[in-house]
Amino acid sequence: MRKSFFLILLLFVVILNVSSDESLEIGLDLDNHFTDEITYYNEINPYFIFRMPFLTAVADLSLINDQKYKPDGANLPDGTLLGYYTIMNNGYLKLDYDDFNITIGQIEQTDVIDSDYSLFISSNQNPAFIAEFNYDGEFIFYETRWIRLNERSAQGYVDRGANFKTYALKLGDFRLGFQDAAVYLDRSFDLEYFVNPIPQYFIQYNKIYPGRPWQTESNENNLIGAFLEYTDSDMYLYAQYLMDDFNLYWLLPDTPHNPNKMAYALGGRLDTEWGRFSFDTALAFKYTYEATYARESYSDYPYEYTYYPASLFTNDGEDIVIGYEDNYLGYKYGENNLAVQVGYKNSFEVIGQIPLNINAGLEYVISGSKSPSNPWHELDWHTNEGTKFLDDDVLEHTIRSKFGTSAEYKGFKFSAGMVFGYVFNELELTEVVSGEAPIFVPIEGNDRFIVDFSFSLGYSIKF
Repeated sequence: MRKSFFLILLLFVVILNVSSDESLEIGLDLDNHFTDEITYYNEINPYFIFRMPFLTAVADLSLINDQKYKPDGANLPDGTLLGYYTIMNNGYLKLDYDDFNITIGQIEQTDVIDSDYSLFISSNQNPAFIAEFNYDGEFIFYETRWIRLNERSAQGYVDRGANFKTYALKLGDFRLGFQDAAVYLDRSFDLEYFVNPIPQYFIQYNKIYPGRPWQTESNENNLIGAFLEYTDSDMYLYAQYLMDDFNLYWLLPDTPHNPNKMAYALGGRLDTEWGRFSFDTALAFKYTYEATYARESYSDYPYEYTYYPASLFTNDGEDIVIGYEDNYLGYKYGENNLAVQVGYKNSFEVIGQIPLNINAGLEYVISGSKSPSNPWHELDWHTNEGTKFLDDDVLEHTIRSKFGTSAEYKGFKFSAGMVFGYVFNELELTEVVSGEAPIFVPIEGNDRFIVDFSFSLGYSIKF
């Protein structure tokens, strides 16, 4: 243990002495929200970023009092941290050298494509503990990422981990890539999935298929997909595809007519003299991100593509809902969904040539029933009737408009925003089979306004 400590300390000292080109940024943001559900809540966000040759260290956390989770305990009159709970947004080290970089730690992770509807990694940038290696060369891009899902869970979740890989060719203004994700059980990290550059579909079958002496005792899942990007000085276009299961019933009618579990995303940005215009759309078939097998119980094999294999957790005997947008590892709206969004951004100079940024958007989303933790909802297997998509008797419809503005001057930051919309037949977590995991179901007449007025103040100083 001592040897490891001194080796790490020595490496750190060597890097420090490579160059004196270092910088430190320390900042504090205060975000304030007035909403339809909670009259007022805020987020206090202190952070620091230390940069030096080859190495970046980031520490970024938030204290939030929006009542989503139980406040942290503290030796204060009410026994809590003034009603706040803490979130570790980022706490990582990143090592850069030429076309290579390695990142280890807690990070608000993103997909490799620039989309509000990315399919493999949610655009909500939910924080997770990861280890990532990528190479971004002249012709080749390669990334392998490990994501810790559950480890030593106090909720009793089985240990789970995920790996995400991207292989891409760079052809002028185009980038064509293959994407590959795996979820595995009974351990939170698997070295072979992280290091082996062979696509994980083949690793999975090599490890778990019977009749071989090296077979492992585990149930694992694999999702694959592809993307195409075009980027030039004025335009960015993308298309992305994800697949878990598919059927050949259309070609071979004697084969099982299981649902196609697939998702698609398409969109882009166009920069003009009048500003940046954007368009995004995505859809995901029913069951796409859910587990497949459910024999004795509906949730025997919790390898769904989510951070947690549940939609509820228990605290002091109380069941608390885990919102599906906080849970999906992939597309933020999950399966059985269609979404369309248009947007606009621009920047103007105001008093003292301070840049004022504005952005606006309009979004329409349709959702049917979905579940991060119950593979076939009210069934224990699929009905052999093929693909399901928005075929519920009742569907959720959401229309949402957004407007925001921001400015920064000599370390001071200000932003303000508004979200206004309406949701019809809003999804609610509902038990559909007694004793089995509940699912999110559209409830007829469960309508409400969506309102969120916000403003943020911040300051950062650089050394």
